[in-house]
Amino acid sequence: LAMRGEDQRAIESCERALGASPDRFETAFILACLGRACAEAGMLERARAVLHEAVDVADQVRSVQFRAWFRTMLGEALLLNGDTALAKAVIETALRMSTEARFGLGIALSRQVAGMIALREGDRMQATRDLADAARVFAEIGARFDLARSRMEQARVAQADGATARACLREACEIFAALRAPRYLAAGKRLAEAVMEDSRSLAATDDACNVPGEPSRDANRE
Repeated sequence: LAMRGEDQRAIESCERALGASPDRFETAFILACLGRACAEAGMLERARAVLHEAVDVADQVRSVQFRAWFRTMLGEALLLNGDTALAKAVIETALRMSTEARFGLGIALSRQVAGMIALREGDRMQATRDLADAARVFAEIGARFDLARSRMEQARVAQADGATARACLREACEIFAALRAPRYLAAGKRLAEAVMEDSRSLAATDDACNVPGEPSRDANRE
């Protein structure tokens, strides 16, 4: 529901399920879903608190996968809330736990958020590596929604390279449309417009940099 933009319904559904949870294992999972729904709704402070609780409960059950996965969700919520340093520490822990457990999906999810963090810090090379690793795993296991999210982030990294960014966005938007995820589809289209605008600005700059009396770059290519 949250993926499709029905935030309030998703939150209310999780809250009802939480009240009927039979054990801590189920409670941890429901809390994680509630935290993710809050993050999708832009309720970042609540998302952070709920996901912290999900991690705490998950640490009491015997599921390394849950413990790593929910930390990845928390790391992303922290990043969205502007706490990059703490997000990085949480994601490093999640990645270590997933790697030790050989939890392939968990590794890819952690790499995805690590790539987002690297981009926030201005390290485009590391962001490119992390996001490419994540996308490869998502493609291999058929995790289409997370593959599309990774393609979106790859487009952000490659925004100055219009052709690469557009190819990533085309694939992402096709998946979001197929999965009926209108919020993400709209975000993809907005980013595509930004890429087009950057491409036009770069072309104008290139034209302005042609020195009078010298052949243009287009002429040289001819």
